[in-house]
Amino acid sequence: MRYGDGREAYTIFDSMRGVHGGADRYLADYAYTGSDRTYAYLLVDHLRWLEHEGLAPEAVGFGDLERYMGAIGAKVAGPYGRPWRVGEAAVR
Repeated sequence: MRYGDGREAYTIFDSMRGVHGGADRYLADYAYTGSDRTYAYLLVDHLRWLEHEGLAPEAVGFGDLERYMGAIGAKVAGPYGRPWRVGEAAVR
């Protein structure tokens, strides 16, 4: 959103529900700081990943966040992605 005085504010819209409430509340703390645009892009990426994984934001655990960080390029120990051999012992 661009205001008459040139300031801009960012939020995230869900195509089905409108404004994404959680993201909007988070971004409101950073409005007009110069960081809100970057944070909005990062949040969109994270929300898309959550949807792909079938996870609700309130149900995400540390292991989920670790996998996400690995998916975007961070060096993390452990497998990347969903396990494909469920029930078998992990090999380390």
